[in-house]
Amino acid sequence: MRWGSSSAAPRVGAGSTAWPRSSFSPCRTGWPSTSGRSTTDWIGSRTTSKSCNDKGTTVTPDRHGSAVITFPNELEVVITREFDAPIALVFDVLTKPEHVGKWGATPPDRMTECSIDLRVGGNYHSSFVTGDGTVFSFSGTYLEVEPPVRTVETWHFNCWPDVEAVETMELQELDGVTTFTWRLAFHDKAGRDHMTGFDGRQDSLDEMEAILRSLLDPSRA
Repeated sequence: MRWGSSSAAPRVGAGSTAWPRSSFSPCRTGWPSTSGRSTTDWIGSRTTSKSCNDKGTTVTPDRHGSAVITFPNELEVVITREFDAPIALVFDVLTKPEHVGKWGATPPDRMTECSIDLRVGGNYHSSFVTGDGTVFSFSGTYLEVEPPVRTVETWHFNCWPDVEAVETMELQELDGVTTFTWRLAFHDKAGRDHMTGFDGRQDSLDEMEAILRSLLDPSRA
């Protein structure tokens, strides 16, 4: 994820917390980071104003660092993020291996596997290697698939073999802006308590924005 250089902090919703500094170490707690930069290096400016015209050129908001995390109860983590792109395109970037392989890991980390069988009963699996050689992987089985608005799937992380969770990804579009809601519901509180750092997740969402911009305007690629 890319944060600007100003002192502005990420948005915080009711009952939520700002993106914390990750204390993650291999196979412990938090969300594995996919960048060498620290969370505090990323915290910074963002533009959330509406699109405007400047000499005939449409400029969409830069929403980097704008994701919001909430804890609605002791079992769930919910992250919301807006993208200035049509819902069908956002769904494709979320679910097609050629895109997930780009935002699932960012330098110096490297995605080594990304397979997605997008159907009820189909499986997904992704893994990446960090700069120090640590391997992380996520896998599961699709329970519901409703393009382009929703998927529900089991969620397994190789470093937490005893943790059970269900992941839900939902999209809603309004006036050209698509809101992505990512929900992770754990089987028990002990599983949810693993989630203490989210810098890696924020990084992926910001990389998704860059991919969407390049697809909407190939000249930016």
